[in-house]
Amino acid sequence: MRMIRAVVVDDEPLILAEIGDMVRETGLFADVLTFDNPIPALAAFSGLLPDVAFIDIDMPEMDGITLAEQFLRIHPKILIVFITSWNQYAVQAFDLNAQDYILKPIRRERFFRTIEKIRGELNSLPIAQSSSLEIRCFGAFEARIGGVTVKWERAKAEELFAYMLTRNGITLHKEHLLERMWPLYSPEKSLPILQTAICKIRKVFAPVPACVNIEYRSSKYCLTVKDAVCDYFTAEQMLAGRKDLRMEELTRLVNWCEAGFLGDNGYLWSLETDARIRTQTAEKIREAIRARPSERTELAALLFRLEEGETF
Repeated sequence: MRMIRAVVVDDEPLILAEIGDMVRETGLFADVLTFDNPIPALAAFSGLLPDVAFIDIDMPEMDGITLAEQFLRIHPKILIVFITSWNQYAVQAFDLNAQDYILKPIRRERFFRTIEKIRGELNSLPIAQSSSLEIRCFGAFEARIGGVTVKWERAKAEELFAYMLTRNGITLHKEHLLERMWPLYSPEKSLPILQTAICKIRKVFAPVPACVNIEYRSSKYCLTVKDAVCDYFTAEQMLAGRKDLRMEELTRLVNWCEAGFLGDNGYLWSLETDARIRTQTAEKIREAIRARPSERTELAALLFRLEEGETF
């Protein structure tokens, strides 16, 4: 197990010293830095990039939830543990994918159970942190890391990732995600499922941190996927790009339409995207028919294939 770095932030000097001592006592950390004010902690963070942060919530100048959001924005893989006198912040804490939420006064056995969770989490991280990412959205949804198909285990985590992928780089309020993914559930029931699904997505794509990132801030999530081979991204680029798509490009779009956008998954929300892609593809073919009379016969056959495959 590699040695790791921790940061502790608490505005009460005695508690700060107590937590710092317990963290050092674990023997897990090569370096433990303590701050009694969140502002200098944030200022120093980029140069430190610790693996774990132990954060109080009720602090002057900047509360611990906001500080954790800033830490995660700079270093999305950091593990957060909140240590606080108040239990009403638990939902916000776990929205940030916090590893744990410890109430003061701190019980040693409780604290060391948290350390074991952290140890297990760090041990579970893959050694290799760079690999290729491929995502297929037409037909059956599939993600492959380094050529190996991702095993989701949780169907809702897979669906949530697919949904957020179609809104790549767009900030989505968690209430929006709850309504889209679990429309028949109460927020009290669906929120823990959402948090679990987000946690699962982060773990699934931990081997490719440069390709997949989920940022959480102010009750909103933003999924960013980049440097990935994805048929959906390619289709969107074709449809939004130049008008004079080549015959092979148009054929590729029609092949995808025949497979259906997430066609094998049965997601109701995907039908709107599927219909839009079909409509835009048909318009691209009609543009080509008007612009290239010499290929009219082949293009018309392609358009017939597309329209014949539409379902109503």
